[in-house]
Amino acid sequence: QLTPISSQVLYYIKLLDFLVMFILIFKNKIKNTFSTSKILFIIYATILLSGLIHGEPKLTFDELLISLLMCMISDYWLRVRPDQYISMMKFVLTVMVVINFICIIVFPEGMYTTSHYSNNWFLGHKNSHLAYMMAGIAFRNYSSFRDKNKLRITDIVFMLIACLSSYLVDSMSSFLLLLLYTILIIRYFFKRRVRLLDKMNSRINFTSLFVFAIVLNILCIFVGTAFLEDNQILLMLGRDSNFTGRIKIWSAAVEVISRSPLIGYGVINSDVWIQSTGIFNGTHAHNYFLNIFVMGGLICFIEHLVLYYKTRCLMKENIQTYSIGVLIGLYFIIGLTNINFFSGLFNCLFIFAEYCSLASSQSNKRTVVK
Repeated sequence: QLTPISSQVLYYIKLLDFLVMFILIFKNKIKNTFSTSKILFIIYATILLSGLIHGEPKLTFDELLISLLMCMISDYWLRVRPDQYISMMKFVLTVMVVINFICIIVFPEGMYTTSHYSNNWFLGHKNSHLAYMMAGIAFRNYSSFRDKNKLRITDIVFMLIACLSSYLVDSMSSFLLLLLYTILIIRYFFKRRVRLLDKMNSRINFTSLFVFAIVLNILCIFVGTAFLEDNQILLMLGRDSNFTGRIKIWSAAVEVISRSPLIGYGVINSDVWIQSTGIFNGTHAHNYFLNIFVMGGLICFIEHLVLYYKTRCLMKENIQTYSIGVLIGLYFIIGLTNINFFSGLFNCLFIFAEYCSLASSQSNKRTVVK
């Protein structure tokens, strides 16, 4: 009979994994590693350092290692066999999202419960569904744009399934933003000009969505109830002025950040969050940007800004990079009231955006040569 591995030994194995990845990524011989992958690795290293300093290294490792591995595998696969990787991701994510949608229809109240959540389906808790749907949309649409220079009917159906899934189990805001993305992408291929939609396509992009998200977060988090009270827009989106307890959760997150503003705390145990907020579902910061500050402080936020700036610089005047940029930008807005539980898939989109930009540049060069 095999002797079980102790948690301490497992912890050191994970640490060794992390160090091996560090050597592989920054070794001089590997010159083709995507720059976004290197930035992401530094972000993960910062969060891990925060966990080591503040006493939650094992939990931080558990939360980060799979996500980091997904990013590094995506980096390698996109450099070595990009077509195979894109086809595989497109197929797997499509199947998973469609199965999850069927499960939502059959089990509208959820398939199973966990210690903290009751709304769980094939893809887990409802907050994690968005990562799968966004990644699936990104890979499907890029494949169609590259091969056909247009959307397939199945791509439109998939986006509508994602919209409907969000409407049924997530939130009205997620549904409306995904629907906006669907309209923008379909509109891109219309030959007939429509002034309003043309303006939307030209003004809604990665940069404008990021700026809007930052302003919206500042208003909601720091202006607070003075801005949110009896807000008719919130009522239309199915949110109360307290964002279903999120104002209190955000206040707790700001308090946590104030204790270690520079380096953060790493990943904090969900039970600690519940104790500090007094809200059963208050298991995390419930805000994308606040969560960055909680995990890695100001240093980690600056690293994310570098990642966003790099991604902004990668945006080309074509539908491939535009569509991915808009997807990421929309998540910044959705992230006002939540965080992405499956960060590995979401972070892979930054690497994929860089690949799309480089592939587009190489394609243009070949066209010029011909």
